[in-house]
Amino acid sequence: MLAQFEYPLPELSADIEEIEAETHAVYEGSFFIRNIGGGRLSGRITPRNACAEFIPENFEGARRVYYRISAEGFHSGDIIRTGAVITSNGGEKYIPITLTVTAASIQTDEGATITNMRTFADYARQNPERAADLLASLEFKRMLQRNRFEFISAYEHILSDTDRPRALECLLRLSGLKKGAKINAVQKHAEVKLNPFQREMYFGRIPIQKEGWGYIEDRVFVKNGARWLKPLSTVASALEESGMFNFSIDPSKLPGRYASDSLVFAENPEAEAVITVMRRPYFKARTNKESYSPGENGVIYITNNTGMDLMLEIQPSQPYILFEARGHFIGGYAEIPFQSRLTAFQAMTIKKQPAAALIDIRARVRDELVFKRLRIRVGDFS
Repeated sequence: MLAQFEYPLPELSADIEEIEAETHAVYEGSFFIRNIGGGRLSGRITPRNACAEFIPENFEGARRVYYRISAEGFHSGDIIRTGAVITSNGGEKYIPITLTVTAASIQTDEGATITNMRTFADYARQNPERAADLLASLEFKRMLQRNRFEFISAYEHILSDTDRPRALECLLRLSGLKKGAKINAVQKHAEVKLNPFQREMYFGRIPIQKEGWGYIEDRVFVKNGARWLKPLSTVASALEESGMFNFSIDPSKLPGRYASDSLVFAENPEAEAVITVMRRPYFKARTNKESYSPGENGVIYITNNTGMDLMLEIQPSQPYILFEARGHFIGGYAEIPFQSRLTAFQAMTIKKQPAAALIDIRARVRDELVFKRLRIRVGDFS
């Protein structure tokens, strides 16, 4: 008669009863499977929801099993109740799993914690470039999805804009967390005076300032397309340089002695600075007074803007206005004296009725005849 032998069977033991996970990302842990019977234990772990993953799924003998519970695809506040079954040649065990999805958050390199669009806006205000980079990250998208961001479809459309700072601005304004920044021209008008024959480039500056924070269109254009006016800065570079915007004027392209156009900043018609350019007159002339007593001496002040010596011809309208000479050769500046020398009869007449006199000044500048007329009065006005 053959002897009967009984071999002890495997018996499953796992040092885990349930898994309770609270996370906005991934919750990880492990447990140990043992064989408390005989023979050799083998089996498989099968999760009932894709949020749970076990490594390895198949096992043989005693070993540690690692698990990952993922909040991917769920929203903040969701509670997922599911489980996993361990089946083996030594028995079966059910492990309940409860996943509570918490509000998603992002830890930045600067130590900030971003949990929603409001905290993201605060971060963007202090770190606009880093926030623009973070905007397109998978981490940020998941945070918005899990926290039930109401404009998630618009967010995905906004990401199609490769200009990240502009996309950031759109998202923040869509969320109602900021108003648009704008550029103001602190100086609304600049008047540039050039010498009559100036050909060298003129370089000027206009102060601008930014109101608010965030993205602005970094473009400046000449309103009417004048070829003589050229922007030399961008809005961003001007703001970095104490708010001074650089421009140039090319005198060789001026259409005449006077021209005007405008610089428009950040494509905002309200942010406009008018640039007026004019060439100075060839010369300026004025008397030291408007009226003179009989016999009183006077002076004509002449400023020559041509950069060359000039021959002036001076012709008074009355014989009692006397100059040392009719022609005067001057450089950049001259003071030309004159006298009001009246006869006794003229002096008596002027006391009753003050007289007006004209002083005509002529000069030939290159091939152009230039004329200036001064008016004075002679008489006793006391």
